[in-house]
Amino acid sequence: MPDKPDETLIEELPFEELSSEDLSSEDLPSQDTEIVLFREPADEPEEAAPRRVPKLLSVSGAKGGVGKSMLASNLAVYLASIGRSVVLADADMGGANLHTMLGVERPRPWMPAPPSLEESDREDTGLALLETPVPGLSLLHAGLDVPRRGEARRTRRAHLTAMLRGLDADYVVADVGSGTASTLIDFHLESDLAVFVTLPEPTAIDNTYRFMRHAFVRFLRTKVQDEKTRRALLAKVRELGGAPSPLDLWRRLEDDGDPLAESVRDWMESFSPAVVLNQTRLRADLELGEAMRSAGRRRLGFGIDYLGHIDYDDTVWSCVRNRRLLLIESPGSKSAKSVEKIARR
Repeated sequence: MPDKPDETLIEELPFEELSSEDLSSEDLPSQDTEIVLFREPADEPEEAAPRRVPKLLSVSGAKGGVGKSMLASNLAVYLASIGRSVVLADADMGGANLHTMLGVERPRPWMPAPPSLEESDREDTGLALLETPVPGLSLLHAGLDVPRRGEARRTRRAHLTAMLRGLDADYVVADVGSGTASTLIDFHLESDLAVFVTLPEPTAIDNTYRFMRHAFVRFLRTKVQDEKTRRALLAKVRELGGAPSPLDLWRRLEDDGDPLAESVRDWMESFSPAVVLNQTRLRADLELGEAMRSAGRRRLGFGIDYLGHIDYDDTVWSCVRNRRLLLIESPGSKSAKSVEKIARR
């Protein structure tokens, strides 16, 4: 709420004494003239409130079926339930299906207007926000799974990121799919908070570490500004297999006496991907998160921000099958409480 404006200050103005000879009849007001001793100053126009910039939260996964869409939709519901304005963006290039999680019709995909269109013609290709039954929550189909001739995926991602940052909302929660495509990883890195969902299964854990190695390489590209230095660094990355352990890359740079070694070490310290472990069943599954955090330090050279686990629960399966939201349909379940705990973090 803006501060109350200060009271108007009235300043006494200096005047000179006038003799009767200095005044003529024209200078004196007539009896019919209304003399205004003080007039309230006109209200100054209030400055427009600065436009809010939404926080961008992206959710990606180790592979299909890990529960990233379930987590993204319920995180959005939680934020809306505490009074925040939220847009849930379906940015999965493999197939947009968040509308099924919310039990609504598939929204019209967002298509950025070509630059050749006149401003008056842009409305039909503009934003398509769909109101949901959840107060404060809107759904956006980002349209990345819709083929569009003549536009590279990288360009579409860039347009999407700029558009999401311009939304009038407190939060944008984006389901960005799974895999190691550079455009997906870049979106992940550009987010204010990026959550990676995995399972306590060997294939999913292997994909998790693989994603992190690729993400660190993309992270390095944003840190090295000099083109020649960047090319030399990426050449060493390719020599080590294309997506080496950051720790192995740092050791190689140290052995070669490369001046970038110290910087890479600092960047490793600042790189800390956030992970959620879904569908935990056994006690060993519950211990896996801490084991991954330890392995990240020892084998990769950076810390993993383990946000928590979500228990395996038939309630989740039932909600997905019936197109219901977990936090609304079964808020007292163990899985729902786990999601709330993760959201509060």
